[in-house]
Amino acid sequence: MHAVWAYSVYLTLCLAIAIWTSRALAKHGPPFLTPLFGGRERLVHLANQMFVVGFAVIAMGFAAFSIEAFDPIHDAASAVEYVSTHLGFFLVFLAALYWIRLFNLQDVWMRGQRRRRSPRRPPTSPQSSAPPKRAPFDDDVSASSGDPEGFRPTPS
Repeated sequence: MHAVWAYSVYLTLCLAIAIWTSRALAKHGPPFLTPLFGGRERLVHLANQMFVVGFAVIAMGFAAFSIEAFDPIHDAASAVEYVSTHLGFFLVFLAALYWIRLFNLQDVWMRGQRRRRSPRRPPTSPQSSAPPKRAPFDDDVSASSGDPEGFRPTPS
């Protein structure tokens, strides 16, 4: 009976923490996403919602997956130990997930900054390009062999 209570307390706490963390990310995420999407607010909102839902689903999946990862629960003391240990792992997992997301967003932002700073070449069409320059010996090339005359190997 202790196991049922421990599992339900653990899952309830994980659900509450995942919802709280997802709401915090939803509230504070758009300022980080706005530069990535060039100020397009609709796209920022949609990407933020996708990140929040993905974060919550991964967090709850981890919580559900880790229920039977340790020793069985026999008494109230082992139930408390189970909940505290699993909740600690869950919090560390959420922190790692948060930092991974933050580093990925920073990487995307840095790539965008480098792309904006690099000089852009104007596009050229194939018709407007000049013919390639020829090497000085191209006029002496034999049509059959492709070698300049006088440089053919002699048979031995």
